[in-house]
Amino acid sequence: MVGRHEVYEAADEIRAEGGLVAQPSVRARLKRKTGRGGSLRDIGPYLLEWKAERTYAPTLERGGVPGAVSTVLAKATAALWEAARVEADRAYQADRERLEATLADERALRAEALAMADGLVGQVEALTAAASGLRAQVAHLEAELTGERRHLKAVRADEFWNRVVHDMHAILPEDGSMRVSQIADRLGADLVEEARSHAEEWSIKTLRKKMEQRIHHKRLFARSGPSLYRRRRPEDDLPGDVASVRDEGEARK
Repeated sequence: MVGRHEVYEAADEIRAEGGLVAQPSVRARLKRKTGRGGSLRDIGPYLLEWKAERTYAPTLERGGVPGAVSTVLAKATAALWEAARVEADRAYQADRERLEATLADERALRAEALAMADGLVGQVEALTAAASGLRAQVAHLEAELTGERRHLKAVRADEFWNRVVHDMHAILPEDGSMRVSQIADRLGADLVEEARSHAEEWSIKTLRKKMEQRIHHKRLFARSGPSLYRRRRPEDDLPGDVASVRDEGEARK
């Protein structure tokens, strides 16, 4: 960066030599003398001051214009330059104010957009939480439904096998005994077909198990031999010794 004294000295030298004092010539002279020419922005203000103080008007000086006229022209030039500078400053200030207003509007829009984004994030979080709650409710309801279906299936199976057992009881004669296979042969085909919709398979083993369960609970059936079954009688519920005496009496008859 060059100083005021250096610019004045270079300008005086160029004027004394009869050269044109201007920013390029002064910059070239400074670079030759000091090795650094400086920027036009640094040189310009000092050079204007020099021209005003020296009442420099290069065209008039070369044409032999009287000093008084030269002085007036130099001052007029300085005044015009100052007016131009003031106008440039005013335009710069106006541009700066417009830019600041634009930036303020952009900041306001950005703040509004951020506020809207925050609101949307909150809504998304609320919806996500609600969806999670709904998924949990659906899972709970599905589990309940599965349990209800399982329970209903078990109830239907119990109802079906109860019908089978009562049909088996009806097949047994009042005073006789039968094997399970004999009873099974007399059961309706519709029961055999319906059994396909239940978990337990239709077999002699399954039918015997159903009868044995009733015997265990003292219902419907009783054994009359290793593989023979009959209808349960009232005396089957008497104490063991009384029942055995009665059976012996019936056997003697």
